[in-house]
Amino acid sequence: MTQKLRSILIINREPDLAALYAEMLSMSGEKYMLNMAYTAKDCLLFLKKHLPNLILLDIELDDMNGWELIEKIKLIGPDIPLIVITARPPGIEDFTRLTMVCDYIARPVTLDCLHMAVKDAMEVPVILNKCIEKVRNSPAKDKLIFGVEENIRLMKQSIIDRKIFILMRQIYPDNRDPNAKVLLDNLKEKINRAQNELETFKTRECLLSNIIL
Repeated sequence: MTQKLRSILIINREPDLAALYAEMLSMSGEKYMLNMAYTAKDCLLFLKKHLPNLILLDIELDDMNGWELIEKIKLIGPDIPLIVITARPPGIEDFTRLTMVCDYIARPVTLDCLHMAVKDAMEVPVILNKCIEKVRNSPAKDKLIFGVEENIRLMKQSIIDRKIFILMRQIYPDNRDPNAKVLLDNLKEKINRAQNELETFKTRECLLSNIIL
């Protein structure tokens, strides 16, 4: 049976850039079904007919603010992973919105960076969902499932938080902006707290590894 190709929707107001990202994705060694939209309107029309496995979008669009479009996309397909590619660095007000996306890539985009972001966005949720399914089918599921699902949710959020933290450190390396420093400190504390909770869970539920492997 032929495996269905995973689909990626590329949204960019510049057709040449959209075509470039499509070409870069074709060089990853993976085969994708690639579609392109050049406006928010075209994107929303496409989503009424097809829900892609991943969306790559530039938040600098001509007919709608990119973050507004992301909110509309989440209403149509809340589980569709989104990767932002843009030349505009995020402002302080944008960092609270970054939890809506899997990654935020600043141009110029490198092959390695794009391929890694796409791989993480498409594969990590699948792996985690398979783990949940294995636990659901385990004889010990009543004891383990709640803790496992909660910690997988925590792991997903921790991945997002770490990427935001790295991005913020790149943009604000000297900590001169007091608002940025507060956000960085809060994120670091949140990441450490999540890591401690995950370590506690792994220690307490040593049986989990036998179920997942």
